[in-house]
Amino acid sequence: MRVRVKAIDPRPVVDAASEDPGQSATPDDLGPRGDEVRSLIDRAARLSSAHRKRLADEERWRAWPISLAPAGGLAAVRASAYAYARQIGRPRLPAMIAAAVQGALGGDDRNRDLRRAVEDAALATALADVLPDDTRERLRAAWRIALG
Repeated sequence: MRVRVKAIDPRPVVDAASEDPGQSATPDDLGPRGDEVRSLIDRAARLSSAHRKRLADEERWRAWPISLAPAGGLAAVRASAYAYARQIGRPRLPAMIAAAVQGALGGDDRNRDLRRAVEDAALATALADVLPDDTRERLRAAWRIALG
């Protein structure tokens, strides 16, 4: 099996009117879809323990490094999403989403898979306008399957 890699330009694509492509207006600015991202994170914080376990288990299953998918494993999909964030001039967006998720769900190591699933779904929501459909769906898959 051969893995095909699609090259993208890593440089940010910003218009001349923007001040600094690497910085957002505020540390908690999650982009134009920030309200949707915050809503998703708030929903994750209110999940029952059974739903949290189901979501973490689904993420753990999908995060195996070996994948039969031609695009590679979930780590490759995340890397692609990070590159798209950088390309649109928001390279700190994944880190800001991770910080927001950790603030809502806590930093306990036992919740790592849960946090990762929520981060992936939030990243897919934040970058919905620029991500290819297959990347967006693979990032949202654990959330969609575990919670419907």
